[in-house]
Amino acid sequence: LIIIPVGPLYNLSFDMLTTSRFGVYSAFSKKSLLAQHNISYNYSLLLSNIDNRKIVDDNFIAFTPEFSQLMKDEYRIAIKDSLDIDQTYLTLLPQPFSVSIAEDYTRVFNGDHFKNVNATKQFFMKNAGEHKIIHIGTHAESNNISPELSRLIFAKPISEKQSLEDNSLYTYEIYNCNLSSNLAILTACETGKPGYQSGEGMISLAHAFNYAGSESILTSLWKIDEQSSAQIVSYFYDNLKKGMRKDRALKEAKLQYLSTAGGRTLQPNYWAGLVLMGDASPLELENGWSWWVWILIIVIGLIVIGTLSRKRNH
Repeated sequence: LIIIPVGPLYNLSFDMLTTSRFGVYSAFSKKSLLAQHNISYNYSLLLSNIDNRKIVDDNFIAFTPEFSQLMKDEYRIAIKDSLDIDQTYLTLLPQPFSVSIAEDYTRVFNGDHFKNVNATKQFFMKNAGEHKIIHIGTHAESNNISPELSRLIFAKPISEKQSLEDNSLYTYEIYNCNLSSNLAILTACETGKPGYQSGEGMISLAHAFNYAGSESILTSLWKIDEQSSAQIVSYFYDNLKKGMRKDRALKEAKLQYLSTAGGRTLQPNYWAGLVLMGDASPLELENGWSWWVWILIIVIGLIVIGTLSRKRNH
């Protein structure tokens, strides 16, 4: 089911719509559009009919600033004048679940992970493109008045020669980036929440990633709990690895989440905000082994050959 929303409907997760009344949140797993359809969204009917799948070799790259206390302490030390300190940066909540999931699936997909002070805006813009999956686990800020000023927040570049304040990647900058990928994961809050701009339509961080070359985006419509979103993304990745279409992989991930969640975490604000924008076809992931696996195989092979040779000599 491909949904092309108009106006305020961009803010609605159709997963939440139900086929009948019910009194418990767990019933969403059986009596909702989520249970009945593989749902994805697109910006226009024209885009939904274009096959623009990109051929890229590298599986996975992840960026997770985390915003740990150590990062903030290092930033304080790097600032010479205390009046120049970005107090908002110091209040950003740490994101341990985002780091954990990036570490896990960097190993699964044999990719690269840049975290903490290495997850800067400058490094992201230079290296993120040309990957099957671009994973970004960070904070975001949606600007409803000027949507082109919505931003992703990266680590302060204290070890680089850029300005210490240059850690925000704005929507208008993303439009000029090369972010060619089969899938971009934007787990930051409100990355899919749009604002209207005359002559352009609905503008959001997710829309900018699509324009910059990401053929599909897993994004959030509202502020979503970090732990629950990490769990859903984990299930989503597992399903993609099995060869599922992206829309079905997300549906099954949410149903898996609902089957294990309890209490208030069953409420839609914990799971329904994650949506898939763009192409829903499955990923063709490379299953090549790491270099150390090949070395291990060669060493074992040499040991076996040596053992057989000694037996023959005896």
